[in-house]
Amino acid sequence: MTNTAFSPKVIQIVKEGPQGPAIGDMRGEWVAGSYKKRSITTHIGALWLALRNTSGVPGTSADWLQLVAPGDPVPQTIAARDAAIAAQAAAETAETNAETAEDGAEVARDEAVEARNDAIQAIVNPAVYYDTLPELNADLAHAAGVMGVVDTGADAGTYRKSGGIGAGSWVKKSDATIASLDIDKVSKADLSSTSDPEKGAGAVGFIAGVTGAVGRPALLKMRDIISMFDVLEPSLAEAIGQKEDTSSDSAVFASAFATLINDLKVRGGKIVFPRGLYMVRQTRMYSNIHLEGEGRENTILRMAADQDGNILLNPFSDAQEISNISIEGITFDGNGVGVLAARSTVDLSFLDGLSVKSCAFTGGTGYGLALQARGSVPAGRQKKIYIEDTWFYGNGAGIPGGEFHDGLDVKDADTLVLIGCEAWDNADKGMDIRGRDVTLIGNVTHDNGAYGLGLGVNGEYRAGDIVVVGHHSHHNGNDGVVVYDGSTGTERLNLDIIGLQTHENAGHGLHLNQAENWRVSLTGGRSWSNTAAGVRVVGFEQLNIANFSISSNQGYGIQTDGGTIKMVGGTIENNTLGPVNVSSRLVAENVQGYKSSANVLMEDAFAVDSTGVKLIDIPHGLPFTPDRGNCTLTLARNTTSPVQDFEVAWMWVVLTDATKVQVQVRVITASAVSGSKCAINLAVRRA
Repeated sequence: MTNTAFSPKVIQIVKEGPQGPAIGDMRGEWVAGSYKKRSITTHIGALWLALRNTSGVPGTSADWLQLVAPGDPVPQTIAARDAAIAAQAAAETAETNAETAEDGAEVARDEAVEARNDAIQAIVNPAVYYDTLPELNADLAHAAGVMGVVDTGADAGTYRKSGGIGAGSWVKKSDATIASLDIDKVSKADLSSTSDPEKGAGAVGFIAGVTGAVGRPALLKMRDIISMFDVLEPSLAEAIGQKEDTSSDSAVFASAFATLINDLKVRGGKIVFPRGLYMVRQTRMYSNIHLEGEGRENTILRMAADQDGNILLNPFSDAQEISNISIEGITFDGNGVGVLAARSTVDLSFLDGLSVKSCAFTGGTGYGLALQARGSVPAGRQKKIYIEDTWFYGNGAGIPGGEFHDGLDVKDADTLVLIGCEAWDNADKGMDIRGRDVTLIGNVTHDNGAYGLGLGVNGEYRAGDIVVVGHHSHHNGNDGVVVYDGSTGTERLNLDIIGLQTHENAGHGLHLNQAENWRVSLTGGRSWSNTAAGVRVVGFEQLNIANFSISSNQGYGIQTDGGTIKMVGGTIENNTLGPVNVSSRLVAENVQGYKSSANVLMEDAFAVDSTGVKLIDIPHGLPFTPDRGNCTLTLARNTTSPVQDFEVAWMWVVLTDATKVQVQVRVITASAVSGSKCAINLAVRRA
């Protein structure tokens, strides 16, 4: 069995025999203890050989022989180590002869000294290898003391160079060779090879530290993940890493990137983008490809300024579905390109499985990220979309005379989840999401040119659920949140908005626009200080509001064009145009700042000491005009002049307006008590 042991300075290779190590036992850094003869250790910066079994301290005890002095260079080549082994073998032989042959003791000592010197030279000067002695003799381009090895034939053994460079000869010192130790040679050149798959990483083994792991070449392990720098010239990779402008090499990068994509589209895999600024061109995306950078602040893919396209593209026109794609830790910068049309930074259509994490999309004259599939068949929908912790900003300026666009635009999605994302400074909407079975959690839209968040269905109208939790929308150029795309069909869509914060938008805080057949619930949260209404409603099937605050908006608190809104808890107060534009459409209970019923007792309402028809105005104090049919009148005894000797024929509500209920009463029998009056109790309820 062949063992390899490592120390800070030397790698010792030995062959084990029946009696243990045949040549040397590398013990690493010296520590107090027992050491066998032939042990090798390092101590106080030097390399030591044990001449006999010892527990002495190297440098103090005569049991140790110093092989390398402190500060001497120790090349880490196998050749040097192997030559050192051969030299040590010669030293062993010489020392044994000295111990067993009394008459030849002086000669043996001289041989030991020479062997020691050979060992030192072997360590200091790397050895050279040849198959035959003539090949070795032909190579004199080495300094004196360099060790040489002949691997095969009758001349096999270890040799020492005499004479200066270009002169001298090779003198045989030992019959020991690397071949005799049954060790395969691996040179520095072999390990640094980048062209031979059986060398370099291909010559190194790897086994994972898990139960049941199977060993394989390190080369295959390294190929599990491919870096973009693997296919770029080192100088270009260095410039990218330094975030230099490499626009002039964008074609080179585009070719390398496309080559990787085309290779992986068959077997799938991951491409890693080390930190840097990559000047890119349009690249087609395919299934089972995963792109990963070192964080959106560190890895940036920017469209070269002379290009007119998208950084990544699966064209809508091809109607070709792609699946199982992930992107993480990369900023995609469209760089404002767009000549023939506005260009989205990334445009992927017909997806079945997309994960985007911790990315940024910016600089698109079209959308930042466009997921544009639409249609009435499954292949025309975006399916299983997951986006987390991603930014959309500075997109959508269009081209001269063109339309504005959104930061994130999703059309006709099935199963979309959006968590912890932010959209700002986009020319149109921050986020525009159309689909069903959509979940939005903890997202923020602000300072966009039009709406903060748009929600709709688009394409085939089908039943589904949209849930929005903890959305924050503010300082947008139109509505904070707008819901649109209704249907006159029978399918219904449920929308639950929980914990919405929408404020200081240039339109409405929340706008339900033409949302027929939508069942909407608004729970918790607040809409305040918007330029128009806090909540604007134009068409819906059912709207329930609970514990929601609507305040300080410049329009109505709630402005509705139809239907009945049910509100429980919360507040409606301090809105410039009032709490609601049509009071009969709001059924409110326990809403601070808004009265939905009244019970008014008017003392001295009318005189009963004379007959005739009496006209009484009773102020109701409600924020709406009551329906006459919802008013109930009851005669009550006057507490200051209680009389009973009068008779009333009838009493009814004549009219109602925003401030009062007008009542007529006909007294047919007058009271005998002069100045006597009767009270009326008015009860008003909402329908």
